[in-house]
This record gives sequence, C-alpha cells and structure tokens, in this order.
Amino acid sequence: MITGGFKKYDDDQSGAAAIEFSLLALPFVFTCVCIIELGLYFGTAFLMESAVVDASRLVKTGQVQQSASGDQEAMFADAMCAVAGIIMNCDNLQYEVRKLDSFSDDMEPSYNEDGDLQEPPFEAENITAGCVGLIRVAYRYNFITPLFGNLFGSEGTSRLLLATTVFRTEPYDYEEGENCRV
Repeated sequence: MITGGFKKYDDDQSGAAAIEFSLLALPFVFTCVCIIELGLYFGTAFLMESAVVDASRLVKTGQVQQSASGDQEAMFADAMCAVAGIIMNCDNLQYEVRKLDSFSDDMEPSYNEDGDLQEPPFEAENITAGCVGLIRVAYRYNFITPLFGNLFGSEGTSRLLLATTVFRTEPYDYEEGENCRV
C-alpha cells in the first residue's frame, strides 16, 4: 500500500553527529592546546631547575672561581645554556650569584617595575671555599596561547620562572675566606 510517496522524517538522524561534533570541537581543541601549553610550561621549569643544579656545581666545586679564562660569568652562562638552551632562549636568562653570610640570610629577590629581577649581581669571585652561596636564575616564559597567562594569575602573556639553589662550597683550595669555613 502506497502512502502518497512521502517519506517520514521523524526518525531521520543524519545530521546529529555533525551537530554534536560542532558543539564539542571547540572545547576539545582548547583542552588539547591547554595540555600542550602546560606540558611546555612545566617542562621549561623542570629544565631550568636542572640547568641551575648543573651550573651551580661549577661554583660549588670552585671551577668557575679558578677558571683560567677569567670570564666567570661566560663559563656559568655556557653551563646553563648547555642544558637550558634546548627549550629556552639563553639571552633571556638572568643570573644572580652571590655570597651569603649564612643559610639564614635574607634571600628575597628584588624585582623592577616589569617584574624581572632588579640588577642581579654576579659575584662568583667572592664565593671561596666553605662559603655559603646563592644562585638564582630567572626566565620570562611567554605563553603561546592567548589569555593563558591570566589563568596563572599573571598579567599578560608571560610569567617569570625562578630557580634558586643555596649551597656551601666544597673545600677546593683549603684557605678560609671571610665568613667561610673549610
């Protein structure tokens, strides 16, 4: 029996998948981009921490202080870039290397109006055997995704990463320096 040649469209669901995909595509892509961005951010932070540990070993053992070339900052920067240069632009790294009187000294960093370290000193020559030293490295990480920095509580598209280590140098020259013990 013919019902007039009209097809019933009540059960036709041919466009349902396209509508569902269009509703879920944007949140899915945003979630994937956020996962990649977070991976890069935390990977950069981990790599910077690792670079600080490796480069601080040169100061801790006196290799920077006793370098024959005399350019201590370049030696330290080369050690940092050997590890951190994989992801980071080494020209944007800021180094602070200074001697402390004790482990309980004030170690608060000072920032300028841009949020970067304010004139970080490089005083590796003052760190002799048995001294307490501080190494702080700062890097301004720029987010790829717009507005992602706001999710981290920072203004704009960047965030300052800091890696700090405090140590007592090894007795590499067996001579006591001021406020140091061998």
